[in-house]
Amino acid sequence: KQNDEIGQLAVAFNQMGRQLKHHLEVINQEKEQLSSILTSMTDSVITFNRDKTILVSNPPAERLLQKWFVEKGLKSSKPIPEELYQMLDHVLSFEDQLDEELQLGKSYYSITISPLYSGDSIRGAAAVIRDKTEETKLEKLKSDFIANVSHELRTPIAMLQGYSEAIIDGVVTSEE
Repeated sequence: KQNDEIGQLAVAFNQMGRQLKHHLEVINQEKEQLSSILTSMTDSVITFNRDKTILVSNPPAERLLQKWFVEKGLKSSKPIPEELYQMLDHVLSFEDQLDEELQLGKSYYSITISPLYSGDSIRGAAAVIRDKTEETKLEKLKSDFIANVSHELRTPIAMLQGYSEAIIDGVVTSEE
């Protein structure tokens, strides 16, 4: 409460402290909001460091990583499949986004990997992985069903067409 240099310095420190507290609250709110968004997503989201170590993953990604680990067993120390590492290498090397459909075993995935920047340099990458196994199975069932139905419809029509042509050509002599 003094008016000298020490008092002005104290006022400046108190003002900076309030501003810092406000900025920390805003940052924490944004962090909690991003955490809530990641947690509520149905797609798997994994962020990688430049050295390809996993930084952050949401619950669906954790389940996917566990599934991959169980499928590989103790054969590999790498937590993700080799194909994903190759895609990650491409993104980190060429600094561009990558969208691909990938089959791993009996599962199908849609994978998007984007670089994460820190200023001008790449500090890592974010991968969004959607399990499309059920969609692929349903699409195959649909195409098989359509093929079977069209075959079943074509067979009697072809027989009727053959008999009709035989009657028109006069091959059949009896009226019955």
